[in-house]
Amino acid sequence: MALPELEVVQGWIDDSPYNSWLGIRVTDLTATTVTFEVDARPEWRTTVEPPAVHGGILAALLDAAADFSLIGTVGKPVPTIDLSVNYLRGAAIGPIRVVGRLIKPGSQIATAEAEAVDASGKVVAIARGTFLASAARSDGT
Repeated sequence: MALPELEVVQGWIDDSPYNSWLGIRVTDLTATTVTFEVDARPEWRTTVEPPAVHGGILAALLDAAADFSLIGTVGKPVPTIDLSVNYLRGAAIGPIRVVGRLIKPGSQIATAEAEAVDASGKVVAIARGTFLASAARSDGT
């Protein structure tokens, strides 16, 4: 499977209303990894102190990064089957880098993980997910 150009992958992000709203920028892409950057906005903060990015936003970013790490093997984004997120510490409002890595490719199911790192360089959340790799084929099998 040929790796799409970074601009093509950014176009897929921009074509998704939710991913576009998140402001995801694709900054690096390899056959088994993807790196996103976002600027966490004030409206993403939780009601707890000290202010931190809401866990649902982090989960969405981790899910997208894990999914897009499959691009080099399946060729396009595919549905998430399962996603498990571990929150390690609060993510400050500001820049966040999210890296997705393909763990186990498969013709039916693929496994990937992702981590989110805040501006201080600390990992704030990690995730592991399974994805329906077979959905990338034209017949969906």
